[in-house]
Amino acid sequence: MYFISIQPIGREEPPPRVNLHARRKKATKNTIFARNRPAPLTFFDTPRNGRSRYVRGGFLTLYGTRAFCLAPAPRLPARGALGYNAGMIDYVPQRAVAALSPALRGCAAGFEAVGLALYAVGGWVRDFLDDRHSHDMDLTSPASWQQAEALFTACGARVVDRQTQLGTLTVLLGGESYEYTAFRRESYGPGGVHRPAQVSFDATLGDDARRRDFTVNALYLRVHTGEIVDPLGGLGALAQRRLQTCRRPEETFADDGLRLLRMVRFACTLDFTVPDDVLLQAHAHAALLRDLSAERFRGELTRILLCPRVYDALTMMEECGFLDVLLPELTAGRGVAQRREYHDYDVLHHQFHACAHAPANEIDRWAALLHDVGKPLSLAARGDMHAHAPLGADTARALLRRLKYPTAIVDEVGKLIAAHMYDLDGRTKEDKLRWFFARLGPDSAARLLALRRADVLGSKAQPPCDDPAAR
Repeated sequence: MYFISIQPIGREEPPPRVNLHARRKKATKNTIFARNRPAPLTFFDTPRNGRSRYVRGGFLTLYGTRAFCLAPAPRLPARGALGYNAGMIDYVPQRAVAALSPALRGCAAGFEAVGLALYAVGGWVRDFLDDRHSHDMDLTSPASWQQAEALFTACGARVVDRQTQLGTLTVLLGGESYEYTAFRRESYGPGGVHRPAQVSFDATLGDDARRRDFTVNALYLRVHTGEIVDPLGGLGALAQRRLQTCRRPEETFADDGLRLLRMVRFACTLDFTVPDDVLLQAHAHAALLRDLSAERFRGELTRILLCPRVYDALTMMEECGFLDVLLPELTAGRGVAQRREYHDYDVLHHQFHACAHAPANEIDRWAALLHDVGKPLSLAARGDMHAHAPLGADTARALLRRLKYPTAIVDEVGKLIAAHMYDLDGRTKEDKLRWFFARLGPDSAARLLALRRADVLGSKAQPPCDDPAAR
């Protein structure tokens, strides 16, 4: 299911309108009661691209991530006129309820029986509304962790972990694991480590939403009824593919430096655009990344490297100053020119392009991203780049150890980088080549070939391809 904004977005001309009347009988009818809308909007499900929606007296056509309005925008009521300053969406709630496990629905009924609503919140709700599959589900409600534990236990769930200072429980229910957190407000001291200085549980749903990172992650699905509550305009941001912070960007980023990397990951994994004011504040708060432990940011960094738009992600991280903080060995190649007959890019951006052409796994992407980190070192030490492979292997190993990567990954990436210039001129005898590849082993040999291919494809200007199998 998709949600629509009445306001037109994008600069291109709208594609030809699709007449929906011929398909209306076959379509599934849905009704939205969208945020700050004076009346329900009725539309019909159609294909993802070039699809149309019937919107009370006109059509609205969506194409890719752009929406084009062919009907006049309605006049919006005053904020709060809908009761809760929130968008309530009635989009055939049975579809949402059916996506939830029976055990969870039974627990939600237990919460409702004592006058409390149990909500799913965060990434699972966002991905569900965006027709994406998501594994992890976070739960929340007004109930304190003590009340929630009693209610979960009464319906057969098992609480396996408690963080009482944060009002958080880890719950095993029906073979699934859920993280429950009571509605709360937080305040933070200086730094970006995301350790609240004060936590208060006398919070409303709106208070709980404002402590979150982005509005698309502040959507609440009431488990018992399937109703969606949108206190901060996340539905509109989701429709427009816009990554907007829940508060002023400087406040959101100051609370947790990891949100800087989450911004990059969401933008390049889920195809969101980042508003200019958010990007400016992200750049201004890049130093907060220094406060994060390697264990905290390594996971986000790995997800970014494996995302479909890894070149865009790396470029965003460079422009915002994140790479200078996290990977200074990599940014040492910025502006380091290479021989024009072989390279269209400086060392840094050549590695970005090579990474985009590498297979999407940790070892291959890290090897491609770091394969030339030794060039600035070799140039400074010798005046040329001929020794960059061994120097780069040592540098890459040290970098990955600093990020607390497993030894197996550190050793494999170092081995690939050390070998990536072997027999570049094709003059090695066949028996020596056989010995070389026998020592590498079949898996490492295949990775080395993939690295050499990514190196070549990333040297000259051409559209990056993130799926090597498609090339």
